[in-house]
Amino acid sequence: MAGMNSGKVAHDHALQVLELLTHEYWTSELMEKIKNELKVSYEKLSEHLCAGKCACGDKKSDVDFYQTLYEDMQEALSFQSMSVVPVLQEQLLEYYQTKDQSHRCIQSLLNTKHTWVHEID
Repeated sequence: MAGMNSGKVAHDHALQVLELLTHEYWTSELMEKIKNELKVSYEKLSEHLCAGKCACGDKKSDVDFYQTLYEDMQEALSFQSMSVVPVLQEQLLEYYQTKDQSHRCIQSLLNTKHTWVHEID
């Protein structure tokens, strides 16, 4: 992912989570992988915003969103519960479906690497 800014990398990791939740069988191993991807998402987006104002419009609320998802997954793993998985999947899907079309990084990822998202109803 050389050349991508840390904000775009953050969104790419979160889209990877959505892809895993959509296309993979949910297991405890998958939940661990998802937790790790979400951690990278919130850390990279936080790093991106600390570097200065984001041209695409990412805000602290976006970092908080990814961090909350990470913490929810971390808690679910500690209780060995998959009850958070469908909620997390729905939250991510809604987030990306409602994200402003002017968000260049997300739109670029959705139009190239993650075109499958458009096929989800």
